Amino acid sequence: MSEANKNIKLLRPLLRGLPIIVGVVTICIYAAQWSANHTIPMYESMVKIKLADPGEGPSSANLYKDFDVFSNKNKIGTEVEVLKSKTLVNRSLDSINMETITFRIGKVLKKELYMDAPFISVINIKDPKWFDKPIFVSVSTDSSYSVTLPGKTPAQGFFGKALLLPGADILLSLNAVLLKEKPNLDLLGKYEIIVYSREKMVNQIIGNLDITSVDKEVPVLRIIYKSPVAEKAADYVNALANTYINDYVENKYKAANITVGFLRNQIDQVGAKLSASEGAIEQYRNNSNIINIRQETETDLRKISQMKIQLSNLQMSLAAIDTLNAYMQKGQDDFLQLAPNFEAFTDLLSTELMKKIKQLQSEKKDLQLRYTNNDEKVQVIDEKIKDITSYLLESINNTRKNYEIKFKEIDAAIKEAESVFVGLPTKEKTMNILERDFGLNQKSYMFLQEKKTEAEIARAATISFHRIIAAGEVPNKPVSPNRVLLVAVAAILGLLGSVMLIYTVHAMKAKVNDSSTIEKNSEIPLVAEILMHRKLKDRAPHFNNIAIELELRKVIKAHSVITISSCNANEGKSYISGNLAMGLAALGKKVLLVDVKGGVAEKMGWILESNDTCFFTIKGQPLLDYYLAEEETKDAVVIENKVREKLSAWKITYDSIIIRSEPAQKSANSLVYMAVADTNLFVFDSRRTPAKKVMEADMIREKFHIPDMKYILNRAYYNPSLWVEGKEVINWVKNLVKRRQRTI
Repeated sequence: MSEANKNIKLLRPLLRGLPIIVGVVTICIYAAQWSANHTIPMYESMVKIKLADPGEGPSSANLYKDFDVFSNKNKIGTEVEVLKSKTLVNRSLDSINMETITFRIGKVLKKELYMDAPFISVINIKDPKWFDKPIFVSVSTDSSYSVTLPGKTPAQGFFGKALLLPGADILLSLNAVLLKEKPNLDLLGKYEIIVYSREKMVNQIIGNLDITSVDKEVPVLRIIYKSPVAEKAADYVNALANTYINDYVENKYKAANITVGFLRNQIDQVGAKLSASEGAIEQYRNNSNIINIRQETETDLRKISQMKIQLSNLQMSLAAIDTLNAYMQKGQDDFLQLAPNFEAFTDLLSTELMKKIKQLQSEKKDLQLRYTNNDEKVQVIDEKIKDITSYLLESINNTRKNYEIKFKEIDAAIKEAESVFVGLPTKEKTMNILERDFGLNQKSYMFLQEKKTEAEIARAATISFHRIIAAGEVPNKPVSPNRVLLVAVAAILGLLGSVMLIYTVHAMKAKVNDSSTIEKNSEIPLVAEILMHRKLKDRAPHFNNIAIELELRKVIKAHSVITISSCNANEGKSYISGNLAMGLAALGKKVLLVDVKGGVAEKMGWILESNDTCFFTIKGQPLLDYYLAEEETKDAVVIENKVREKLSAWKITYDSIIIRSEPAQKSANSLVYMAVADTNLFVFDSRRTPAKKVMEADMIREKFHIPDMKYILNRAYYNPSLWVEGKEVINWVKNLVKRRQRTI
């Protein structure tokens, strides 16, 4: 099957059910319009609030910058929840009367009057059970009315006079201002007054309240409220916005006032701690003789370092003198060999003495060239050298003693200077603790002083940095019901519902709608699709083509018996049999049409005079009954053989013998006709035959071994309009009634 045929097949039920779709959509649209006309409209008003920015303050107001330091940084989500809170909504109701609601009762709807009520009602509920319950008021005259509390008898009252009832005190006064402005306003009628409890009213308001933000990064909130009265919606959003701003100012003032008192107490306490810290530092410095620990420590360390350098120099000098003294003791006889060791002892006197000794030793050597060592002149020089050497050794010893004294003095001075550092870490730790406490107390004191100044300014500046940038206005058009949307949705739902209904009914009927149903459920081929033609002039060409097609496809052969049968009655066997016979006759064939039930052929107009080119039928009685009357036996095999013999005799005379059989599932005789036929054409009707009958026909073929079975689809592609089907149903009902009347 091509894609186009598949699409046509899918759309065929839709096209056929188009009147249903149009009717359902029309009904849905009418119902939507009726619902919109009888639904209480809802009006919506909106206020926009710009939230305060505590870091910046209002634009061009640097004087007030940072005044809101005591309020947390605004977050849009937090402010949304504050506006939707029951506490704030409860406070907003103190500035607007929304708990007492008056309705005018009409024939279909009741309308909330709000400021358009012709009378002003003041009701004091004494019994809590009367809250949230309707109080019916009937105004019959311009001066009196009757009130009916729930479950109570009506009470008579007069405008301007209090009506004291067991559960409530009621005072109704004429709204003179409104009645003067609207002289045509009708006072008489039925009314309903409901006094809501505060909790119930708060819950109702929250249900109709919507708080949204323009953007996550933009601190602007939108307060939206819905109400059946336009003025009420505008009044409430404005009241809630003002309550929110006033609440912000009050909370800011309270926070600042409390903070000022708190800061004063804290300043007193921190000031006392700061004074105590200052005294502790002063006392510790006096007791420990501390001016500046760091400076004093650095001075002492430099002094000790210098003395240690001197001590090191003295220590090296002592070592050199000791070495020199040892050499002097060992080499007194030859000072010329000891000269290099005098580098550590280089004062002027020592240098002169050394020069003198060297000079005397030179003279001695000169004398020894002429004199002996025992000579008086040589001995005098030796005595001089000895005296100078002794003097030099004594000088070295004295110098060494001086160095030792200096070394001891410097070492003692170093120890005395180092004694200053004993306990220094403890002093530093104590001073750090004292200075740290002093610094903390000083910072706290300065911070508290600054915040106290800011808090006093904030307490004095009773302004709000929240601003109403767009006040709520009275809406002109309701937001619901949305007539266009309601009608569009109703039309779409009606369209979808009717389409689903059509396809559901189509699926539940499960008829053999087209050839694909047969091909899908059976392997037996479909050899012909019979179209529906109501006019006789259209049938002949169509069946002529069908006859030619069946001959070309070797379905109808020469001198053959064709049995036309179906599962049930009224599936088109008679229509197909007669017209197919006429189609074959139009091709020059001699055709015998056998009607197995006498009388049916007569109704179809098949009774014709006998000739060689026309077709005939057995008049008046069924074929089997005809042969059963001649035979005494009722054996089916014998009857079948007799029928075969008769058909064989007819085959000699006629080119085609068409047997219109009985329904296969209602008469067992039809199986005999199907068994003796050369070709079996099994008819399905696209409008009447259930799809499951295709498989049942296959089972009949397999079970009874029916020869050369082919399928024919009657009324193929036939989709009558609902009007035609309605007429057929009416005719069927009329015929049924007539048959019953005849029976009676």
